Amino acid sequence: MVAERTALINQVRAVLLERGIVVPQGKRALDQYLRSLTDESGEPPSQSHAKIRTSQAIWES
Repeated sequence: MVAERTALINQVRAVLLERGIVVPQGKRALDQYLRSLTDESGEPPSQSHAKIRTSQAIWES
């Protein structure tokens, strides 16, 4: 379970890195980044971020 969560988090970080967004390692850093996206507008800014939020829901379950 932990290995799957770690793999998913690393995949999300890789997708963000491809778009020029560097997020430090770790679940907490990624959680903070994703929260910062919705704090400003209340909604993720793009379809990519919506998919990332879906991934986040999976690793939090």
